[in-house]
Amino acid sequence: MSKVYRVGLMFEFEPEGEHEDLFEGKDEEQMIRSMKAMVSEDIVRLVKYNEEYESLQVEVVEVDD
Repeated sequence: MSKVYRVGLMFEFEPEGEHEDLFEGKDEEQMIRSMKAMVSEDIVRLVKYNEEYESLQVEVVEVDD
């Protein structure tokens, strides 16, 4: 077995929970567009304030060779 390291930014939305007010009355396509817009704005803000490094997440996955 070997390891794969995944490094990236992850944003999580709960349209039927915590974030319900952001997506009320929207169909799935509209929700996805809204999510992508919010994430894009957040990425720009992270870069502007030099906070992208701290926001990166690392996932280590064991894979069969």
